[in-house]
Amino acid sequence: MQKLFDEEMHSALQQLMDETIEALQMAKVSPDVDDLGATFAVALLKLGLAFRKLGSDGQKAIEILTGAANPILDRWFESEEVKAT
Repeated sequence: MQKLFDEEMHSALQQLMDETIEALQMAKVSPDVDDLGATFAVALLKLGLAFRKLGSDGQKAIEILTGAANPILDRWFESEEVKAT
């Protein structure tokens, strides 16, 4: 049962990662923190809109991109073998 759960969660995590990558590619911007003008605002807006398309998974995507690995793996997987790889 644990293996089946981990396989399902792996598929769900892979789909979330694919959607996150797609959102980042759609935004194709890297806001320049030294530029606090209109260019910066437009770049942030594009990035925000791209992540908004993820819907309720947007918060999970941000956590995966910025969070520590261990808590995320603990939340997604049960098997220690999967978490170790």
